Amino acid sequence: MLRIIPFGLIVFYQVMSIKFYEPVILGEAFDSDVQDGISVKPALISMLAALPVVIVSALIFEFLGLSGWVESLLILVSLLLALGIGVFLSLKRNIELMKSKKLGILLTLFTIVYILGCIVAVWGLVVVIFKLIIQILIVGGIICFVLYAMPEPKGGGGGNVTYRTVYYDEDNKAHDSAYACDKANEEIAKREAGKHN
Repeated sequence: MLRIIPFGLIVFYQVMSIKFYEPVILGEAFDSDVQDGISVKPALISMLAALPVVIVSALIFEFLGLSGWVESLLILVSLLLALGIGVFLSLKRNIELMKSKKLGILLTLFTIVYILGCIVAVWGLVVVIFKLIIQILIVGGIICFVLYAMPEPKGGGGGNVTYRTVYYDEDNKAHDSAYACDKANEEIAKREAGKHN
């Protein structure tokens, strides 16, 4: 937890830092309007959707019986389309924002690098949280095993208390079993009968 909390804060800062870049990059053109900022969402959606699109495309092409270079080519086209649509929309918006094709391309490249950095950082945070959950489950499982599955220790020192049933005969002597107690009572009864005779 001590590692995850600062890591999470840093990742949050990294994800939100685009808002700090906007006034620096756009200068006087930036008026804090959401619609007036750097175009990030289309490229982000495309980059996040790329892997699922490739997987779904591969499954569809496999189902259709395509194989070899045709399948590979179609999967590559699917990937380029998934990435290209969002990146193109961001590029178009950034060119309009910067009023320059060259600056719009540079801003879009910056955006892509920024998105990749955020994805890596968020993925790292997810992995760390997953590891923490696994560790908690392992420790909890060990504690439950020790408390409920381990056999209760018998006898010995260490302050362990064990309980057993004690049987007392007619002479008030202790026996470990009811059978031994009954035998002792029979002997006592014979002895008493011999005295009276």
